[in-house]
Amino acid sequence: MKNSNYPSIGELCLQQRKRQQLTQAQAALKADIARRYISEIERNKFRGALWILNRYLQLLGLKLTVIKHKRPSWEQLDQIFSEDE
Repeated sequence: MKNSNYPSIGELCLQQRKRQQLTQAQAALKADIARRYISEIERNKFRGALWILNRYLQLLGLKLTVIKHKRPSWEQLDQIFSEDE
């Protein structure tokens, strides 16, 4: 599912590569990965290993961050949804 409010990783990579005036072939050589991976990443079709994606992101000056989602406690929910008196 695509959220049109946010660019995809592929779109961000493509934009950043173009800003750096690199072709896919040049970026592949610099990142030491196959050009087809860059094409797949930029088209949001990549199904490979995270180290490949990370290597490309590093070349572009981008960083992938994973944040653990924490659900609020019942007490926090009560505070959030309590009716103001």
